[in-house]
Amino acid sequence: MRTLDFIEAKIKQRPILLIAKENDPNCREIEGILSLYELNRKRPDNYEILYIESRQDCSLIETYLWHKLIYTKRQVPHLFVNGKHIGGGVELKRMHASGDLKSILEKAIGDSHTFAAENRKCGATVE
Repeated sequence: MRTLDFIEAKIKQRPILLIAKENDPNCREIEGILSLYELNRKRPDNYEILYIESRQDCSLIETYLWHKLIYTKRQVPHLFVNGKHIGGGVELKRMHASGDLKSILEKAIGDSHTFAAENRKCGATVE
């Protein structure tokens, strides 16, 4: 399977997909934020993290996302919800702080339960 087809299939495969690098501090911060929402609590296939740094086509994936998303930098993380790009690290931190991320994630998994994140402080900072 071609790299671009693989990425597009992954984006469509789960309601929520985070494309990240395991050892990147920004990615780790976003993973921490998303973990507060317990996205796989009801269904284990709601949310997946795709780590790309150990893939031979990592650079191609970054370039593809850079062009597809019209970003200024070739970087991760990138969050996709129901096939739609929601944002990168800075946007996700802002959305979490404002409560917008909670609403988007609730709609994506069809769950209006009170997310754990509502009662916790994350400590994420907006750049």
